[in-house]
Amino acid sequence: MTTKAALDAAIANEAATRARVRYIEALLDYTIIRAPFAGVITAKRAFVGEAVSPFGSSPSGGGSGGAIATLVEFSSLYVGADVNEANLSKLAKNQPAEISLDAVPDKTYHGRLRQIVPAADRQKATVRVKVAFLDADDRVLPDLSARVAFTAEPTEGKEARSRIVVPKATLAEVDGKKGVFRVVDGRAVFTPVTVGGDVQGQIEVTQGLQGGEKLISLSGGAPIKDGDRVRVEEGS
Repeated sequence: MTTKAALDAAIANEAATRARVRYIEALLDYTIIRAPFAGVITAKRAFVGEAVSPFGSSPSGGGSGGAIATLVEFSSLYVGADVNEANLSKLAKNQPAEISLDAVPDKTYHGRLRQIVPAADRQKATVRVKVAFLDADDRVLPDLSARVAFTAEPTEGKEARSRIVVPKATLAEVDGKKGVFRVVDGRAVFTPVTVGGDVQGQIEVTQGLQGGEKLISLSGGAPIKDGDRVRVEEGS
């Protein structure tokens, strides 16, 4: 027959054991890092044995700055682009756009204007904008080089159209004809072109060029004539 004192001791021992179990479970829970959203880890910032701090600097002098990993939510990727402040008034909320990635030259992605960052770069006279993808796939990765062209109406589902743009400094006028000087076999060759509108500080060429030609910039002020011998410097 168990005395009441023995029963009380057993109950107290059980409570103490349960408390120790909860303490161990809490310690184990501290070993699990939970992200605020679902995603894919693209970089590991801290390594085994390194001390990290949530205050932005590592006590061990490491370069993690408190970050343990970089987590990317691919469904929310966007393109950051600089828009000339003179063209800012032409943009509207959810403005449709076409996105070209250097890494995916065979496809034109579609997007929309998600945000105009409320700050301007005074030196560049540009404003930063964010363009969201509407049809991103697994080839869209963080930090890829991209170009954005805003359109008057959505082009998703329509036949893709290549757009050729050239710097304004390459345009010239010869005998009343507007064109550009191409570099062909080391000589300047005047090529008449038909131009369209302004595209973020450059001029669209609708006829006369196929794309990929080497053009001569006239910003230096030196006169150029058809047939002049020219030299293309490495890296230009």
